[in-house]
Amino acid sequence: MVRRTLNKFLRWELEQFPPVGVLWSAETFLPRLERMLDGDFGEQQRLYRDVEKLAREHGHGAVIDGWEPNVPFLRGGTGT
Repeated sequence: MVRRTLNKFLRWELEQFPPVGVLWSAETFLPRLERMLDGDFGEQQRLYRDVEKLAREHGHGAVIDGWEPNVPFLRGGTGT
């Protein structure tokens, strides 16, 4: 029930206030989110890499760097 409610409002937000870029459109992002919520760890890592790229492009690289030593693991690497 919570997932359906979340998806309903998230879809509305994405459709009413579309973010810049095809990766974040409702048609692209919501299926990715569903796969991640269904346990697709690879999708979670791919989504993290996309979010990291966007964060760095907007000047938030220091925040990402502050998550060390976990960043390689979040990206899909081995980490330490």
